[in-house]
Amino acid sequence: MPQQNWLSIPFLDVVTQSNWWWVAAGIGYAVLRVAEYIGKRLIEGKPEAEHVDHLMRWADLQKKLDDGKMNLDDLKKLRMQALGKKIEGAAVVAEQYASTANRLLTKAGELFPRSEKSGDRNENSSEWRSDFLRKKISNSMSQQEMNAVSWELFLDANRELSNLMLQIKAEASKEEVKALLTAHEFWLKFREAEASREASVWEGGSIRPLMFNSAMEAITRERIAQLRWRNKNEVSEIIKINRRKTPVNIIEHIIVGVPRERVEQLLGVPYLIVGDCMYYNYEDTQVEVRLRSGVVEAVTIALCHGHKFFGTSSTGLTDIPLGQLTLADLLKADPGLSIQYNFSVRTKEVFVRPRIGPPGAWTEYCFGALVVFSGAGRLQETDFEWNHATESLSTHPRDVLINYMAIPGPGDGPPAFAWFIN
Repeated sequence: MPQQNWLSIPFLDVVTQSNWWWVAAGIGYAVLRVAEYIGKRLIEGKPEAEHVDHLMRWADLQKKLDDGKMNLDDLKKLRMQALGKKIEGAAVVAEQYASTANRLLTKAGELFPRSEKSGDRNENSSEWRSDFLRKKISNSMSQQEMNAVSWELFLDANRELSNLMLQIKAEASKEEVKALLTAHEFWLKFREAEASREASVWEGGSIRPLMFNSAMEAITRERIAQLRWRNKNEVSEIIKINRRKTPVNIIEHIIVGVPRERVEQLLGVPYLIVGDCMYYNYEDTQVEVRLRSGVVEAVTIALCHGHKFFGTSSTGLTDIPLGQLTLADLLKADPGLSIQYNFSVRTKEVFVRPRIGPPGAWTEYCFGALVVFSGAGRLQETDFEWNHATESLSTHPRDVLINYMAIPGPGDGPPAFAWFIN
C-alpha cells in the first residue's frame, strides 16, 4: 500500500487509485452545482415555491373564467391574492370598469329607446335585440361569453351607423357624399386605433376583447350622435329653435315622487324621450328626468359649456352657481363630505353626495365633475387627476370645476345620465 502523507484523505485515495475515479468526479461536480443553485436562491430570497405559487394562482384564475364560475365582479376578491402590489393600480382600474361597464352598455343615448311593455317589442328589431344583449351581458357569464356578447353589441351599433350613412347619402349632393366617404374612411382607422389604445391596458389578458369591443361600440355610438346632430343642423335655415334659460327653482319642484304629468305641466313637452328618461334642452343646461313606474326617480342638471346655472341655491348648500362652483366650495360648505371617484371606458368623474335637511327628512343631492375623454358635445369642460395608488384626488379641489348636479335616486354611486349635449 502506498505511503500516505498529511494531505491524504483515505476515502479519496481509494477512489483515485481505483477504476471508478471518473464516476466519483461526476457525482462531485453535480453535488457542487446543486449546492451553488441552492446558495443563489437563498441569497436572492426568491424560493422556487414562490414562482410556482404565482403560476398556480394564474392558472386557477384562467380556469374559473373559462368555466364560467367567475365574472368581472369576482376579480375584486382575487386582487390581493393573485395580482400582487406591483399592478395594484391596474387592478383598481379593472374593478372600477367592472362596476361601470354595465352602465355604459345600457346607456345607448338616443339610439335605443326602451319600452317596459313586452307587447310593444318586436323581437326582430334592433331595439329588442340590443336590450336583450345588454341584459344578458349583465348576468353571470364566462369571459368568452361576455366577449362574444359585447362584440354583438358593437355589430348592432355598426349596423345602425351604416343605415344612417345610407340615409345621409340619399339626401346629400355628390360632392357632399364624396366628402362624407373620405371622412368616414379616416374615421374607421381612428376608431380601430383608439379602441386598441384603450384596450392596451389589458394586453395579454382574456378581458381585452371585452374592453376593445366596448370601446368600439362607444366610439361608434358617439359617431352616430354626431352625424345625426350635424344632419339636423343642415336644415337650421328652416327650423329655428330658441332655447330659454333653465328655471332656477327647477330642483324644488321636480323631485322624487312627482308624477310624469306634473313634470310636463311644469316644464312642458320634453324635446326627447328615451325609454323612461325625459330630456329638456335649455340654453344653459340639459335636464334629464328619469322616471320609474310613471313618477320621478332621479333628476340630473348638466351644465352647457360657457354658461352658469344659479339653481344651486335651491339645495340650501351653496349660492355659488354651476360654472363657478368648485369642489373646494362644496367641501367648505360641508366639511364632512367624502370625495368619491368613478371611471368608465369613456369617462372619469369625482363627486360628493351631501344630505340637506333634518334627519329622516333630508334630501340627498350629488355634485360632480365629469370628464369625457372625447365627444362630450356642449357639456362644460373640467379636469382633474386621481391617484389610484392612494385612492385620493391629486388635483387641488379649488381647481376642479363642478359641471353637474343631481337628485341621484337610489344607490351610492353617481347618477347615470346622458352626458352628450346637442
